[in-house]
Amino acid sequence: MRLLNGIHHLTFATSDMDRLIAFYGRVFGARVTVDLEEEGLRHAFIEVGPHTVLHPFEVPGPEPPGPLPMFQRGRLDHFALSAASEEAFWELRRRLVAPGR
Repeated sequence: MRLLNGIHHLTFATSDMDRLIAFYGRVFGARVTVDLEEEGLRHAFIEVGPHTVLHPFEVPGPEPPGPLPMFQRGRLDHFALSAASEEAFWELRRRLVAPGR
């Protein structure tokens, strides 16, 4: 018996919520379902797939100082999104490397 369908959401910090929302909207066609401020912290729910939500919190402060080795990047090292198909993968890659992105 399968007990889980996958990951519901991932929570992480960003210093620029507007930039993050714009990036996921432009590249992945993501949809913001919640964007609010509570107790002085802005956070959002960003649907990036039918069963996957990103839950970033905007935390003031500088971005990490350049590339860091794996496992030295904080509590969440990275996450990977699964493309719906090989064709979708190549379209996402095109969007990521397009000029001005």
